[in-house]
Amino acid sequence: MGVISDLPSLLISVVGLVVYWAYDLVKCLVFTILPAPKKDISDDIILVTGAASGIGRLMAYKLAGLKPRAIVVWDLSTAENEKTKKEIEKMGVKCIAFTINLAKREAIYEVADETSKGIRALLGDETAYVTMLINNAGIVSGKKLLNSADHMMSLTMDVNATAHFWTLKSFLPAMMQHNRGHIVTIASGAGLTGAAGLVDYCASKHAAVGLTESILMEIYQQNRNVNVTLVCPYFIDTGMFKGVKSKYQWLMPIITPADMTERIVKGILTNEYQILYPRVFGLMIFLKGFFPINTYLKLISLFDAQNAMSEFEQTRKH
Repeated sequence: MGVISDLPSLLISVVGLVVYWAYDLVKCLVFTILPAPKKDISDDIILVTGAASGIGRLMAYKLAGLKPRAIVVWDLSTAENEKTKKEIEKMGVKCIAFTINLAKREAIYEVADETSKGIRALLGDETAYVTMLINNAGIVSGKKLLNSADHMMSLTMDVNATAHFWTLKSFLPAMMQHNRGHIVTIASGAGLTGAAGLVDYCASKHAAVGLTESILMEIYQQNRNVNVTLVCPYFIDTGMFKGVKSKYQWLMPIITPADMTERIVKGILTNEYQILYPRVFGLMIFLKGFFPINTYLKLISLFDAQNAMSEFEQTRKH
């Protein structure tokens, strides 16, 4: 009896879902042809972790070019982080830098408190808060499981995933309270599929992906206007992945830092949820869910992806 009585409302919900899906599909097709509207970030206070090098530094520079209210840069390297800060200030944007060890929970809470006080003092505004948090910092050891040092595996999990708990708990409450904000997770394609020689890295990025999706669900549940962007790229040609190779560079290219930065910032400005880059990588993830596992492993072999990290292991030592 219960099933029969629930059926009409269920069918109505399904029809509504199909209509909403069709609307979303049309919108995606339109914005594939036409540029999507971009939001103004001139009133944003942006925090970028891992801002002393690589994608973190480039994102900080790119966003600074859009003249936000202020940028906060966090990194373990004091000297390089100060260089990032000075370049941002040269662009006419207020910036404050903090040295931090993201593997330490109490250090994150302490620096987060200093950051909140620092931006209020910098801007002369007691109501100022971080409106955009970009969890970018990450490390990679690049070794197979049985060759990985225990401390490096723990460190990889702490920096790439666990640190997100503490940064979110530090800065998300103000966003929720003011009903405005943006959470950006620089995860990885390694958060959606496994890879030989990247066991701890894949585990940490899978955790970051799951954490980000769960945060999205919590924000949706509470009906708050806080955007979430999850970035899952293929390998990026930074020092972090020096020596990594792609068999078919023309099809599945190692991404240049400039291209990746451009794509991330575009996604932030258009409030995209998930960025898979390059686009063909999205097809690989789709096929992973569609193929039986043995067929998927054959697909990996076709691209020689199981050996992508082999030269990395020879050139990186920990």
